[in-house]
Amino acid sequence: MSSRLADGCTHVFLDVGANRGVHVRFLTEPHLFPSSSYLSRGFFARYFGSNFSTDPAVCAFGFEPNAAHAPRLQRLAQLYRSRGRRVEFFSLAAEASAGVVTMYNHRDDASASDWRFGTKRPSHRPVNVSAIDLGRFVRHELAGRALPPARGVPSQPPSIVMKLDVEGDELSIFESMIESRAICELDLVTWEIHAAQLAAREMRYERHAALWDWIFEHQRPEDEDDIQAPRLAQLRVEWERRRARGATRQFSSCRTRLVATDDESYLMVPDVPLRPWERSESRLRHSKR
Repeated sequence: MSSRLADGCTHVFLDVGANRGVHVRFLTEPHLFPSSSYLSRGFFARYFGSNFSTDPAVCAFGFEPNAAHAPRLQRLAQLYRSRGRRVEFFSLAAEASAGVVTMYNHRDDASASDWRFGTKRPSHRPVNVSAIDLGRFVRHELAGRALPPARGVPSQPPSIVMKLDVEGDELSIFESMIESRAICELDLVTWEIHAAQLAAREMRYERHAALWDWIFEHQRPEDEDDIQAPRLAQLRVEWERRRARGATRQFSSCRTRLVATDDESYLMVPDVPLRPWERSESRLRHSKR
């Protein structure tokens, strides 16, 4: 039997579009983030148990294609590993298929989201980034993982929670994971519907019909965003019309719960404080500019 990345992990938090790693900090240091809606809604406690912040069998893996965040993320990972936690970040994009994707650095656009790094902005500087097939990663590295020896009676069954925020590619990734059934390996997915998707009519039913057929057949997607809720309601009406005339696809059921939400309450929070020697190096670099 081949080894898997998540071997030894009872629970897994998969942060797709990790940015500065704040959601992993929600997991490992929740006491520092009292206003986090991600925490107040109990996503980690419900699936990982009440001791999620200290349980070494709760692991976190993150993907972030913006190389500007790599030093910060690696410093976070090293800090948490020194505390006995399994945390790893990968400087890769997560997509519907593996390969190389072109993203755009919005260096001069103060209004651009995701720290001036995203897709669909060809007027900005292109950056080629290696991408993994997210569904394949879930199936081959997380699902079927070897669990650690049980310590007493577990409070929750082994679970995978995924946060998906990839600045507009969520729908294509979802559809690919539905087709491969990788979506059914996840217990909870929190995802963001971007205003740009709505404006560009990316969420037209026919553009991602398999996704909406799967979602509305099995559940009513939860949301907390005033922008998202009306559009999801419209899509459900369209699904009901299509189902009435037999024009929707049938999918076998799975346990996955979807919640449309985005918690950026601590997006600008400082990360690991610089050590004295790092502060000295930082001042030296600035003095040479």
